[in-house]
Amino acid sequence: MVGYTKPMQDAKEEVRARLNIEDVVGEYVQLKRAGRNFKGLSPFSGEKTPSFYVSAEKNIWHDFSSNKGGDVFSFVMEVEGLDFRAALELLAQRAGVDLSQYDSKGTIQKGVKKLLDRNAVFLKRIS
Repeated sequence: MVGYTKPMQDAKEEVRARLNIEDVVGEYVQLKRAGRNFKGLSPFSGEKTPSFYVSAEKNIWHDFSSNKGGDVFSFVMEVEGLDFRAALELLAQRAGVDLSQYDSKGTIQKGVKKLLDRNAVFLKRIS
């Protein structure tokens, strides 16, 4: 198949699988173990009592002081002020994932269209 790349969703899943959410969040928040989870002070408010939790098991975080939460991508987006694509690129670099092997919306469709156009030209020549 000409120009086939993996879907971008696969890139997101590969990055998520290679990174531990507690390590990424731990670069911004001092985390302490609290049972199966980790807790720390919210990076989004000036609290004095920890209300920020990370579940390594579920790969999610929740900040009770701001009522925000999500996965590793949403955390980086929130704390760094990035859009999804920029957060994905930042985390992919950290995880050692080469995003060039993944489809960036429309790449597969453009490749297929190009292949079909070439086939049409070829068929005109031989008929």
